[in-house]
Amino acid sequence: MRLVLAICCLMMPGAAQAITLTQKGDAAYLSGAITPGAYVTLREFLAEPRSTKLRVLYLTSPGGKVEDATLMARDIRRAGLITAVDGTKPCRSACTMLFAAGVSRHYFNHAKVKDELLDKYQGRAGLGYHQAHGSGISGKERTYSGRGTQNLINVYYEHGSPAAAGFATKAGQNQMYFVSGPTALANGLATSLSPP
Repeated sequence: MRLVLAICCLMMPGAAQAITLTQKGDAAYLSGAITPGAYVTLREFLAEPRSTKLRVLYLTSPGGKVEDATLMARDIRRAGLITAVDGTKPCRSACTMLFAAGVSRHYFNHAKVKDELLDKYQGRAGLGYHQAHGSGISGKERTYSGRGTQNLINVYYEHGSPAAAGFATKAGQNQMYFVSGPTALANGLATSLSPP
């Protein structure tokens, strides 16, 4: 199923690469965009029989669909996983919802991440927050999504990370607010600045 979903998403013109999940020891690694159906990929991965119980989920994602990320966050919390973000890699937009769901949240290698609001953020690493948006009529321009933003906020509160809502609402529809390690720790976004 995961392979079929990944192939379908890669065949669509302009589609972002779907998430991939791998495991090494007690750690799982999620990378790629949160595309429609990504929650199924994660749910099936978590349900697989394994000899070593998963303890931590490392996240690398530019974000994606809020609806899928909402369900994924609940599955992460239900599985009792620690979430971890390497500050040299991106965890932006809907990925921050997954990070918030960790029973503890580790944000490490964050020395180069500053507290800053950026209009051009592609290629930037670290935790990046913004309000939700949808596609315009042509599918290229972004339009503000009040419902999506409220879903983001609800997930942050549901998983005990209410300060994330404030950072998300600092950024407009085409902006991203990046959060440094010390700020993430001081505001309860992260529970540790060391790897798990």
